[in-house]
Amino acid sequence: MRPRIASVLVAAALAVACGSSTTTPTSPTPGLGLGPAPSPVPAPMVDSFTYDADVSPSDRQLIESASVISRTFFERQVGRALAMGITFIIKSSGGLANAGNMRVNLSIVDPSGRRVGGAAMTKIVGHEMFHLVQQNSGWPSVSDWPLEGSAEFVGYAISASAGFTTYEDVKTCQLARYIDSPQISATPLEEVFPRQVDGRYGIAWLAWDHILNGEAGIPLLGRYLQGMSFEQSFGKDMPATLADFAEYRKTLRRPPGGACITRDGTSL
Repeated sequence: MRPRIASVLVAAALAVACGSSTTTPTSPTPGLGLGPAPSPVPAPMVDSFTYDADVSPSDRQLIESASVISRTFFERQVGRALAMGITFIIKSSGGLANAGNMRVNLSIVDPSGRRVGGAAMTKIVGHEMFHLVQQNSGWPSVSDWPLEGSAEFVGYAISASAGFTTYEDVKTCQLARYIDSPQISATPLEEVFPRQVDGRYGIAWLAWDHILNGEAGIPLLGRYLQGMSFEQSFGKDMPATLADFAEYRKTLRRPPGGACITRDGTSL
């Protein structure tokens, strides 16, 4: 692998993403009655990206863009910022992604060996970076479905905000996958991750879609990240939420179509 430090500082990239430019403020001259000079501005963060040699320039650009979009999304929609730089390690094989200790491991192919497209890769980057937000905000250790489902929901919302897909298309896809999988549709939500049931991320996405009442509820995650209880954050405690979702699942039907294919011909 050849190390490569992103040429654009995260602080500057965020400013560009927000439609503004960065300037260096001029400090007032001490002794002129303007108050004390401001504290020195800390050095801006730099995210580092290390790629396998055969990762294409377009994939590199996609991943680095997704990291900037994700940071902006967290600040605007969840009210949380990642205060440190992230080390990204990107492989051309392997098919797995994970995050921890301000490090994100990615692969440009999925576990079946297919190249990951723009919609899915942007979702994956957002998903893994949201795990870093959770880790740095003291997300409660309850069970896997709230942790993974919220990251999946936020990741797809980031992909939609980048223009790769839409909330409606993602929900149609998740419903189709759920209905088409008898094993997942017959397993209680709280058991899908302990049992490692195929489709567990999709049902966890559907659970958070129900809890948040769609993408408009994403800011409520900020309450939970700030240490409020599940009930204070989302209106019901965990047992009531599980019971409510169990009833909601009985109403789910397969939507027309339900193809999980994006406009560029890749999978969600």
